[in-house]
Amino acid sequence: YADTTVNAKWFNAAFDRTTKTFRLDSFSYQPALPRDSFLAKQTYQVDYITAKSGAVEISPVDVNQFINKNELSAGKIVIDDFYFTDYKDKRLPFNAGIIKPLPVGLLKKMRYLISIDTVLLNNAAVEYTETIPLTDKVLFVPVTRMNARLLNLKNYKINRDDSLGIQSTGYLLDTLWVKLNVKQSYTDSLEGFWMTLQAKPADLRQLNQIFIPAASMKIESGNIDTL
Repeated sequence: YADTTVNAKWFNAAFDRTTKTFRLDSFSYQPALPRDSFLAKQTYQVDYITAKSGAVEISPVDVNQFINKNELSAGKIVIDDFYFTDYKDKRLPFNAGIIKPLPVGLLKKMRYLISIDTVLLNNAAVEYTETIPLTDKVLFVPVTRMNARLLNLKNYKINRDDSLGIQSTGYLLDTLWVKLNVKQSYTDSLEGFWMTLQAKPADLRQLNQIFIPAASMKIESGNIDTL
């Protein structure tokens, strides 16, 4: 699929009506324009996002409900080798006044109605890159070897006690093991959420990849045993 803004590709799609299983070999998404051309058209800071994956399996899924009512109801989605990138040129002016939604808010803004029990991401990676104003330095923050479980994704038929859950582990800068858990209520008007982060022992100098470009600060020595 392609239009003036996006290109999306998927390969070897198949649906088994007996087991209600939908499969893809791979999927990719990116803006229609290359990054430099895309950013040249921007007057404010904006995210340039790409995503791709290996095999995707959705089961069980009611395909007739999706076709007739635009409702995606599924038990489990398993995505292998998911790879997400986000680039921002912070030398452009900041567009103040825009409030970016938290995960529950993003789900509620989706075009389709969804109700998914579990999404599993196996061997995922996320990369964030930004160009810093004044210095023109590039900040690059990867999180690799991620395994994540997203629980109770929905934007309709929401009960009072429903919450979105995110449980993930990965390696910050491909080096520091971290575990992140998030739980956010679907019905809290203040959009409250609960979050915990854990990390294994590490040499703090490994964080210089972030501190030097972002804060002009360098850690000469130090270790952390508990976070």
